[in-house]
Amino acid sequence: RTRDIFIHISKGDSIIVDHIFVKGDPEPLGTLTLSFSLSNVGEVPYKDALLYYTINASNVLAVGDEPLGLNPGESTTINQDFVLARGTPPGTYEISAIVTANGKQLTQEKQFFTVSKKPVVRQEVNEETGFLVRERSVTIFNHGNDAATDVSVTDTLGGLASFFFLGTQPTAVDDNIFTWRVASLDAGEAAVISYRIDYTPLLFFAVAIVLAGWYVFARSR
Repeated sequence: RTRDIFIHISKGDSIIVDHIFVKGDPEPLGTLTLSFSLSNVGEVPYKDALLYYTINASNVLAVGDEPLGLNPGESTTINQDFVLARGTPPGTYEISAIVTANGKQLTQEKQFFTVSKKPVVRQEVNEETGFLVRERSVTIFNHGNDAATDVSVTDTLGGLASFFFLGTQPTAVDDNIFTWRVASLDAGEAAVISYRIDYTPLLFFAVAIVLAGWYVFARSR
């Protein structure tokens, strides 16, 4: 989802901010692109001007500055990307843009965007596979600012694997497809599903069969 926000600023006698655009995904872990359009509407060239911006000055989400030089009549656009932190609270956030030159503030403008209330679920998988053992751990984390419900993890365990399963019991098994469901995850909460497929007993059984056959053969000689 992309949201474009537009604001027009009336021109004065210096560098002004024509427009501030906010594009991207206004949600926790979402990437936003800020586009600042600036113009020199005066008659004086500026070689060492500075664009300084903050997002939500009372609880700063991002801060930065960009040098700029503009001759009379020139325009430029400065783009800045940033990622919203996990758990960023929902609500309206303010972008403040200040242009300075030679220690003097030329203009200050503001823009606003809204962070939506929603869960943002990510899964991190760690897996190790050996000669006889396969171990798998899935961490489910809710990075959002609202509770997530009915989160599921699936894995296909065909053949003999299901007979040598150890670990977090699945919620359902359907035709070798194992499904684990987490009913609810609060914002900032994590759940871990871990299991292993251990064929060691099968090896021991095979060795026992071989030894038993060897014993029978030896006794019959």
